Amino acid sequence: MAQGYGKYGVRSVVLVPGLLDTGLGAVLVPELQQQKVDRSLLGLGSAGQVAATIAFLAGPDADYINATVLRQDGGLAY
Repeated sequence: MAQGYGKYGVRSVVLVPGLLDTGLGAVLVPELQQQKVDRSLLGLGSAGQVAATIAFLAGPDADYINATVLRQDGGLAY
């Protein structure tokens, strides 16, 4: 995609968010929820943090970022 559309000024960046505090995790078993949180060095992220990253990537300061995958996961350990 980056190669095909780059000549038209279109950039391709994949944003992969990690664990987010959306309230939906409340349906998980508490122990399982905590295990997932413990795997991330910075804990749960927020939708606002992801939105800020998207705004940055769409702006002029990110004009040299292309053809890449950006993990925004708080240091999620595998």
